[in-house]
Amino acid sequence: MTDKHQEILEKKCYNASFLVVSILCMLALCMFALSVLKANTLHGLIVSSLVVVLGLFLIFANRIVRWRMMSVYHLTAEANDIIQHALDVCDNYVIRLNLDTLEYTNVHGHLLPKENMSRADFYKHLKIENEKESLRRIDALLSGKVKMDEGDISWNKSLDKEEWIQLHCLSIVERKSSGRAVAIISTLNDITQDQKQLTAMEELAEEFRLIFEKSVVGMSFYTTDGHLIDANEEMRNICRSDDVDNNYFYTANLYEMTPFEELMADRKPENISICFYSLLLKKYLELATNIIDDDEGNIQFIAITARDVTVEHDMYLQYRHNQAEIRKTNSDISQYEGQLKYLLNTNKMLVWRSNYQKRTVQYFTNLNECISSMDFDEFRNRIIDDTGFIDEVMANPEKYFGQPFSCVRPSKNLVYKDDKVYW
Repeated sequence: MTDKHQEILEKKCYNASFLVVSILCMLALCMFALSVLKANTLHGLIVSSLVVVLGLFLIFANRIVRWRMMSVYHLTAEANDIIQHALDVCDNYVIRLNLDTLEYTNVHGHLLPKENMSRADFYKHLKIENEKESLRRIDALLSGKVKMDEGDISWNKSLDKEEWIQLHCLSIVERKSSGRAVAIISTLNDITQDQKQLTAMEELAEEFRLIFEKSVVGMSFYTTDGHLIDANEEMRNICRSDDVDNNYFYTANLYEMTPFEELMADRKPENISICFYSLLLKKYLELATNIIDDDEGNIQFIAITARDVTVEHDMYLQYRHNQAEIRKTNSDISQYEGQLKYLLNTNKMLVWRSNYQKRTVQYFTNLNECISSMDFDEFRNRIIDDTGFIDEVMANPEKYFGQPFSCVRPSKNLVYKDDKVYW
């Protein structure tokens, strides 16, 4: 209600009240004058007194009526101001569809142009599916199936380009006292940003769900009472066993399962990290509990992470066995080297080594001290052999050196390289 409307209503009320009072006062004076003419009788005095009392009553009643009318006016104006303030604060759009002219009008906000918009033009701003849905909802409202309709629509703010926004719509029917529907009033709230935030939150929740579900570590969540909330795929695989009912881990209480029945005997959850062998699953498991608190420090959930380390445990045992074997082999090699060194030093024997890549032959008094070296050609020239056997051996080392063999031939000194022949 505008200020102009308020002023007009106030003037009309005042004028009507003043007119009634004036007429009543004139009537009272006329009656009083007539009674004065008859004042010489007792009957005239009584009539005159009653007229005066009646006139005063009517004047008083008029003031009461005027006060009540002004009270209603002020209450209506106050309610109108409250509604207008609420609309301004909520920043909603309010539109009205005239069912006689089938035209939409802005009641609040600037969703529509200042001039009226036909329903055909209105539907050009909607998607086709929204247009069909809107017609269905209007029929439901007019038929009385629903008193208030609620739903979301997509609205294109400009027909020249696509500029879509999401609107949440609440609609009711405006009816006359006779019950005839005259208009549909709709309140529309722009929820575009809310939809974007909701979509972003759903996408983020889906990412976290995938991370949780596809994690290489088994994860499960329990209530503070020890009841299972959810478990990811890896945790389900860890708890799967041919010897155990698969429903056991879904129904059993956390505080009643090994090893938590001992670690949390008082049913007070805490952060724990443990590696143990599960007799139930016949697996080595690495478990950890993480307490999830709220901002006030109250426990909300118990998170359990688990890893099946059976393979790692077997590999560790094999590693320890291999290390023990290596240490024993190294000890045996050291012992053999010591014995060989003693044998070489005692018997003045030499050890020779041939390198086919470098084509060299070396002589050692022990395994580390080389006292003589020569190439293959010099080595062959110093050996006296007319049978061709030495050439055959040197040409096919894999054939002859795959196993120990002995060969005796005369040769010139191979160590000190003199020309004296030795056997």
